[in-house]
Amino acid sequence: MLAALVLLIPPVAASAAFAQTNPGPIPPEAYAGSYADDFLALSARTRNYDDHPESVFSYCARNAAVYECLSYAADGTIRRNRQRSVLHGTAFAYQRQAKETLLLTNDHVAVWPSVTDSGHVVDGVPTGCKLVSQALALVDNEHDDYPRDDVPVSVVVTDPQLDVAILRAHAPLQVMPWKVGRSAALRERNVVEVRGFPLGAFRATNIGKVVSAHDHDDYGDWDHDDFVIDALLSSGNSGSSVLAVSRATGEYELVGIFHAGYSQRSALNVVIGIDQVRDLMTTLKRSARERLEDPVALTSAGRRSEPRWGH
Repeated sequence: MLAALVLLIPPVAASAAFAQTNPGPIPPEAYAGSYADDFLALSARTRNYDDHPESVFSYCARNAAVYECLSYAADGTIRRNRQRSVLHGTAFAYQRQAKETLLLTNDHVAVWPSVTDSGHVVDGVPTGCKLVSQALALVDNEHDDYPRDDVPVSVVVTDPQLDVAILRAHAPLQVMPWKVGRSAALRERNVVEVRGFPLGAFRATNIGKVVSAHDHDDYGDWDHDDFVIDALLSSGNSGSSVLAVSRATGEYELVGIFHAGYSQRSALNVVIGIDQVRDLMTTLKRSARERLEDPVALTSAGRRSEPRWGH
């Protein structure tokens, strides 16, 4: 059951951690070796913190939608059929505001297409159907059928190009105690940890390495910079926090938000670099920007045209 949690052993005060989300520019030469290549660099305090259930700050997000689909009967009259669709993803809390909590997740977890078409497919719903309602809540897992302890959440702001959304939970939840890091500081072979809900079935921690520190995602509506990791992830992990280990402090730092994987590359997954999300987290406003150039490409341009799965 979901409930407000009390942090017993905070390694970093949540307010202090959030105060460091916008530390100002850092020269490129300072990035070298910022993050560790293995978990031996973790401090004892960080290891001890992870042993406590109060360290949980990732939640299973359930988004239920109802679509109206029009069709014609044999006599020519219009039929209005309604179909329900449900998805599960991950959201993680990063800031407390009085008795409410702000969380990060993916746009494709938080928002359904207003109309289904070939570029905006909803499982089980035909193309040409219109969204009439949606309900978003934090639940225990995909099997949770007891609604009384669900935590309702609302969408504060969303950025489809980034594939990022900020949610507001109407409850004081446990928040991430770790500093927001620098995705530009990542290098190949850095170790990462991903905390989320694979398949929406259970809370899990996956680990992997940075395979490529630079990628650009312009698939569909997306247009942002990514990095690629080899952690074994699945649908339901969308919106998970991706953490790297600081060499300087031995603590985790938030470096990205997992959002998609290559459908034909089981061990390649792409993560939105946190540097692009920092302003959204603090201002709660989407910044207007033009479509980005693709400054860095992986070895094959055709790789980006392969279908990706999201939630």
